[in-house]
Amino acid sequence: MRYPTTVEDVLAIVNEARNRGITVKAIGARHSQTDIICTEHIPVDMTNFKSFTMNPDGVTASFGPGVTLREAGEFLQQRS
Repeated sequence: MRYPTTVEDVLAIVNEARNRGITVKAIGARHSQTDIICTEHIPVDMTNFKSFTMNPDGVTASFGPGVTLREAGEFLQQRS
């Protein structure tokens, strides 16, 4: 399992997979246990790769891949 925290980390993982001829699989919060998270390749946990940004319109927001729905909701609630 890999835990990237920067764009450079993600690029390194993707480049490694490309060089080895394997795939990368992003793994979510694992609230549901299904076979979809199983892989023989490179599993990537995006939990540490979070970003929260209000867009210039002041109404919408953008979130990084590690943000949970709960965290997104709390972020928006604090700004309403």
